[in-house]
Amino acid sequence: MFGMDPPDDRGGPGMGMGVGGGGYTDGGAMQKSNAYLYFVVLHSVLVFFSLLINGTMHGTLITMRKKLFESTFYIVVAGLMIFTTLKTLIQAAFVVPQYIMGADPFPADYRKAMFALDMLADYGILGFSTLMAANRFSTFQMGCKCPIFVKPVIHYLVGIVTGIIIVCVGLLSGMGCTKEYSVPTNSYVDMCPSVGATPVIEKVLMSLFYVVCLLSASFYVRTYWLIKYQRGYLMNNEKSRCGPEMVILHQAIIIFGLYLAWIVISTLLPFLCNGSASLFFYLSYSINMISLFIAAAFPGLFLASSNEFRREIASMLSLCGLRPHWLTRAKRITSATTITSRDRVMSISKKRIDS
Repeated sequence: MFGMDPPDDRGGPGMGMGVGGGGYTDGGAMQKSNAYLYFVVLHSVLVFFSLLINGTMHGTLITMRKKLFESTFYIVVAGLMIFTTLKTLIQAAFVVPQYIMGADPFPADYRKAMFALDMLADYGILGFSTLMAANRFSTFQMGCKCPIFVKPVIHYLVGIVTGIIIVCVGLLSGMGCTKEYSVPTNSYVDMCPSVGATPVIEKVLMSLFYVVCLLSASFYVRTYWLIKYQRGYLMNNEKSRCGPEMVILHQAIIIFGLYLAWIVISTLLPFLCNGSASLFFYLSYSINMISLFIAAAFPGLFLASSNEFRREIASMLSLCGLRPHWLTRAKRITSATTITSRDRVMSISKKRIDS
């Protein structure tokens, strides 16, 4: 939500309007309505669901680490899971309590720390999801010939991406950026002081974020096009099972759709939130929900796409006395390592040319 002016005397982002100008309506009625209660309950349930999904994914990565980490793809996935879990924990420790209490319950230092962690999670998810999307595209485009997705190069690449993320977050925190509470809208907005070179640095980092978003989306679109149109006959010949191509295709569609929705809403937010408090709340609530969906979608799609993951989950549950037969009775789908098996074979683009 960068790009908005600091909260004005009404408690909401000024959006460049002078004191006493048009702006927010009273958000108190909205906060006391039944609809607001439903929103809070729904958000809390999704936070719990995302924590459960991320925790399960971490458990399977740990128990299957010897097999999975033979592929460089799951090295990237492990890094991504750290940031999706962090994003969900921030929602649980910061957003949900504020929604429930309906006020600003946190001191300034806590809000500043939450801002830094939230930015770390956002940039981390974006950076590693882009790295993952590039890995999938290069796998289907070049097979095992991509020189940057091999050991030990992948470790250096992960370190570089992590370093860039930390530098970006450090710049924002060092400039004094924090989360400011808007009373009428009952929500927090990310604010940076408008002094010195801060606005310029803020705009550069914001532009960088959108550029990487578009880059990540482009990888998903190109992967979709590569699988769907260049090798469409693979899916036609695999109607009895969900092969690795279809798994990657479904993941690309879902993730691209979530990123597209996030980009559209976050871009429109500064221009639409000056009409009413309820509109600002709904838009900011939507961004929080989409962030949760993204944090849950990555581990959820991996868990749902692999029989090996499902069997591992069933094994862990059986230790607790539970026998979820529905996990193994579902339609046969691809294995966790099959998705990455094209690292060791020709790319489908080359197969297309040879055929």
